[in-house]
Amino acid sequence: MKPHKSMLLLPALLAVQSFFAQSNHLTLSDSYPSATEKVKITYDPKGTPVADKKDISAEVYYIDGKDNPAADIELKPNGSLLSGDFTIPATAKAFFVKIFSNGDIDNNNDKGYIYLVYKDKKPVQGAYEAKAYILASGVGSNFAKIKIDSEEGLTLYKKEYDAYPQAEKPYQFNYYYILAKKKIRLLLPC
Repeated sequence: MKPHKSMLLLPALLAVQSFFAQSNHLTLSDSYPSATEKVKITYDPKGTPVADKKDISAEVYYIDGKDNPAADIELKPNGSLLSGDFTIPATAKAFFVKIFSNGDIDNNNDKGYIYLVYKDKKPVQGAYEAKAYILASGVGSNFAKIKIDSEEGLTLYKKEYDAYPQAEKPYQFNYYYILAKKKIRLLLPC
């Protein structure tokens, strides 16, 4: 039996819908931001939880394995867009940007605005682990309503530890905690 031609369109339509559902309203001046670099951001609030708000603010949270500093980003109107900038600290491995207005937060459809830090267009040592920490520990959820994703976190931890087996692992406890939780779930009867 031949599939109906309209059935062949379904995968294409789902792919297009998925692309638009995950649209990113925040863009960086550099696709490969590096430590000590000044990064400019452009934000389009249209279609977000903070659209039509007059008092939109932004903060950036740097994950470095020690102090995890944060900074305010001064947003300035640029037509219908907002723009600002910040400088990535030398020790940062990854960062996330929180865009908010009062109690409303744009969490980019639960995925947040999370970025790795690069050197020569390659993630720096500790970048995957830092992103895993943002996604799986609850820090991204607590500060920017980023949905906790333990599976993605576990994948990123493994990627980091495979790439740098001898490196310091500041979030190793989180990795083993997620791994243990996953194994316990597998052992429990349904």
